Amino acid sequence: MISIIVAIYNGERFLRECLESLRNQTLNELRFILVDDGSTDSSGRICEEYAGFDPRFSVVHTENRGLCKARETGIGIAAEQGARYIGFADCDDWLEPDMYRELLLSAEETGADVTECGFYREYSGERETWIPTFSCADKGKALSDLLGAAPHDFVWNKLWKAELLNGFVTPIDGAYADDMSLTWRVYTRVQSVAGIAKPLYHYRQVETSIAHVHNMNLVNKWKVVLDRYLCLDNDVKPFLTADQWKQVGETQLRYCVFTAGKNWLYWLEYPKDQQEKYHGDLLEMSRFVREKVPPLGKKEWELPLRLCTFLIRYPGRLSLLLARWLNVLTAGRQKAMY
Repeated sequence: MISIIVAIYNGERFLRECLESLRNQTLNELRFILVDDGSTDSSGRICEEYAGFDPRFSVVHTENRGLCKARETGIGIAAEQGARYIGFADCDDWLEPDMYRELLLSAEETGADVTECGFYREYSGERETWIPTFSCADKGKALSDLLGAAPHDFVWNKLWKAELLNGFVTPIDGAYADDMSLTWRVYTRVQSVAGIAKPLYHYRQVETSIAHVHNMNLVNKWKVVLDRYLCLDNDVKPFLTADQWKQVGETQLRYCVFTAGKNWLYWLEYPKDQQEKYHGDLLEMSRFVREKVPPLGKKEWELPLRLCTFLIRYPGRLSLLLARWLNVLTAGRQKAMY
């Protein structure tokens, strides 16, 4: 049995398309757990509608507690259902019909603890594709690929053995970057990860989604990436070769600076009371950058990031104004960064 968890908050715009893609999965041994996280639109009613005509769907309505807590609720329900595997889907995305059939087949053939497929990153009028680089990897290879390459630490393009997730609690309270908190930690517990060289999941890029709204969630993201960076020595390094460790360390350092830079670019757009509340985090970002990287960053970094690295060293209104100006000047030119 596979339990698929869909955390939903005000997702009425694309929710039916997501749920239809689940209903149309060619694998029958599925149950769908819909966690309505206090939606104020028609999402809850749509969930009840699907549960009414398809017994594989179940719905739980909660107060709004955020994506992490909604997924934790779903994991608990999956454990009660006796699920052998757990999958996730975001309510504004959709899946290819054979996705879970192929993931399960790979899991059974390889015995892997986690199986992942490729995915499409769907922009308006544009599509990017990511494909796993291996068919089956041990823990060290899987961790180095996850943390030392282009980010793909998402939960939704993977099939997880349920025992890996049972009782998992997001370590940083209130963090919105749930995937980033969960995936690498679970990878430290696995024996192997299998990959399918097919894009079977469609990751919709919505400007109003949590990943694209520039607000204080970016401070939470900073806390998550900093926590991951600080845990690398004890939790990840023992499983890596020297070359793998070097690549992971450099990639994660860059990602910390990148995330601090995004906060710098948008800080002056935040409400004044929020700027005051999180001022200590702003200072923490500055200290981190001063201690860890040269004044203009690493020579292989792109120019906008190197300029941000310099500005982050000086946590004052002038540097924040210059960062905002830099963001306006480079808008549309550095999609991967901004």
